[in-house]
Amino acid sequence: MATVVLSNHKFPEDGQVSVPLPIPVEEYDHCMELLDVLGIGHATQRDCKVDGIDSEYPALERLEGKMVNLDELDYLFQRLDSFDDNEKAAFQCVVHDRDISDMTDLINLTFCCDMPIVITDFSKLSAIRRKRLAGSLLIMAQAGQYNFARCHRHGEVEAAQLACYRFVEAAMRVAFLLHGRYLPYYKWSFRALRQLDGGLAEKLSLLLLANGDAEEKYTVIEQIAAQTIDALQSRGLTAAICGDLEKHAYSVNDKIADGALRNLHILAAVRD
Repeated sequence: MATVVLSNHKFPEDGQVSVPLPIPVEEYDHCMELLDVLGIGHATQRDCKVDGIDSEYPALERLEGKMVNLDELDYLFQRLDSFDDNEKAAFQCVVHDRDISDMTDLINLTFCCDMPIVITDFSKLSAIRRKRLAGSLLIMAQAGQYNFARCHRHGEVEAAQLACYRFVEAAMRVAFLLHGRYLPYYKWSFRALRQLDGGLAEKLSLLLLANGDAEEKYTVIEQIAAQTIDALQSRGLTAAICGDLEKHAYSVNDKIADGALRNLHILAAVRD
């Protein structure tokens, strides 16, 4: 457990708020109310000034004086909270060695501290994002394009809806990765997605809330898959030419230049 002291850099005279990290679920709303009084805590903006941070990671003291997004900071500490001693040591060492203070780089680092090879060359961070993208695309393919329809054919309606939820989560993760952004805390994720891509948010909302038949939902899933493939192709991230997200997932993975990272399991960077 850690504690961060935050303030509004534009109005420091308004005071400070101490927030526990990671934020306990039952305290999240209260913390957001306190930040709202200071005019900070936006779902997507880095509008919180770090006045102090107390944690078992001395290397993170370099965040003091920086502007952060609370959901990103909370997500970082959720990741760190699951680390074993070896992962903690690896994280601390690399942060010190590379003098890392950017939140994006810190979060990316947490996805390779538990890998067989700890990546210390931060020119490889784009490769880590590609690994996460590839894994998320594979989940979209398996949950949406395959398991959703298969479960319905077998009469497993509840399992089909769980597959639909899994598809939605992966599709949101892919959308934020393609825009170079981090998916916020789940409570604020749809608000952030509406700002990022209103059309996609509308389709995903339909999958979560509509009581339409399976064929209607599968049509929406395929529309989202096609939209995602267009985005991948326009960015030169895939060489596949088809509507199968699984093939695009492996194509994205195959384009990772670093051999050690490329050869890890395709889901290595998307494990919870």
